[in-house]
Amino acid sequence: MLKVVNKHIADLETDLSDGLRLIALVEVLSGKLFQQKYTRRPTLRPQKLENVTMALRFLERDEGIRIVNIGESVAGLAVCPPTCTV
Repeated sequence: MLKVVNKHIADLETDLSDGLRLIALVEVLSGKLFQQKYTRRPTLRPQKLENVTMALRFLERDEGIRIVNIGESVAGLAVCPPTCTV
């Protein structure tokens, strides 16, 4: 599926940790371009966290997909609940 955007996922923890491949996956699955600004070359942990959080919020808010049982950590990063700001 990600072949369309020339990306692949081999290890969920490392490949999704910066949010870039997660955003690409969300775009492919939803058929929509991600409209929010995100960090395209995240190097710092907060930048990676923000990308992952924005992708998950997009799924919940725009696609109506309820995210459950992911705990407080995704790909080794603490994820902010929808009510907090990043």
